[in-house]
Amino acid sequence: MSSVLKMENVTKRFGGLVAVDHFNGYINPGELIGLIGPNGAGKTTLFNLITGVYAPDKGKILFFGKDISGHKPHQIAAYGIARTFQNIRLFSDMTVLENVMVSQHLRLKNWMWFFKSIIKTPDAIKMERQMKEEGINLLKKVGLQNLSSSKAGSLPYGLQRKLEIARALATKPKLLLLDEPAAGMNPQETYELMNFIKRIKEEFSLTIMIIEHDMKVIMGICERIYVMDYGKLIAEGCPEEIQSNPQVIKAYLGEEVLL
Repeated sequence: MSSVLKMENVTKRFGGLVAVDHFNGYINPGELIGLIGPNGAGKTTLFNLITGVYAPDKGKILFFGKDISGHKPHQIAAYGIARTFQNIRLFSDMTVLENVMVSQHLRLKNWMWFFKSIIKTPDAIKMERQMKEEGINLLKKVGLQNLSSSKAGSLPYGLQRKLEIARALATKPKLLLLDEPAAGMNPQETYELMNFIKRIKEEFSLTIMIIEHDMKVIMGICERIYVMDYGKLIAEGCPEEIQSNPQVIKAYLGEEVLL
């Protein structure tokens, strides 16, 4: 089986700090992978390396066999990798539908469309109409169609998280990276999020990697889990293996492991 993503000895330094230290890992098609570790372990830095925010100092990042190490974020997004962030980054004063349509513009092939949209050429009007229809259909699939005209900033926190994921889906990704999607959620919102992630994985044929501190989320939906500590990969395995790994318990989970 060919991996969707493969990381070979990926290393990133910031001065004397080694944020990611010779990380090796892979994600197969259709997997839902967890990435856990203490604060400062290097998890978000690894996401930033995958998505082109940083270039690795050493090693390779392969996406369907293509070396994307050091490519620009917009290039990587165009290849089919989308992400969300720890802090929600919606356009608060824009509507729910407009937030989704902004992400669709990534699929336009050249800057000529930008100028065509300004002067409202017939093909630009047709494209905008098509994007609006696609945006509405996407919102229907994620259960936000009744809020399409609402301002994004007016939504409850849990729905803002869902909209952020929907906006990532609008780029039609093959790989979706979720950075602490359950942060700040109450137990009911977290439960709904877990079901939402599992549903979109199947409905959109996604491969997903998720950073999360809520162990109920990680243990409840992930098939395999990578564990980082001080930039190093210290463990990899299924939830049962991670829960019983002494090194993981010492570094992160503590004596009482949440099931």
